[in-house]
Amino acid sequence: MAAAIALVVVVGFSASTDQIDITTVTDIIPSSTPQIIINVDGSSYKTADIISISGSIKSADGKSVELSIENTSGDKIWREYIDIKNNGQFSTLIIAAGFGWDDSGTYVLKAQHNELENKIKFSFSA
Repeated sequence: MAAAIALVVVVGFSASTDQIDITTVTDIIPSSTPQIIINVDGSSYKTADIISISGSIKSADGKSVELSIENTSGDKIWREYIDIKNNGQFSTLIIAAGFGWDDSGTYVLKAQHNELENKIKFSFSA
């Protein structure tokens, strides 16, 4: 009788361990979910193009998000504070021209809100 009970315990234990899949758990709950989502309407721009920027913030406890663009030299060439709507959305338009838009290459758009930050890259042709 004791052998039958031990067998049931072992079978029950192995069945329960087969049901737990660590990969599935980590797939369901990503380790780093972006708190700021930022988008542009294209992947490449040229001088005088209009760039449409939009995004959202999951927990918008402040009133604005700081958007900035760095050129190929890492210099900040544009910065604007955009009001965040009640639903966490924000958007603006800028013109790819003026001081700092001199060189072709990869530019970085950055969004910052309190301690949260996200960056995306786009191509620019001078």
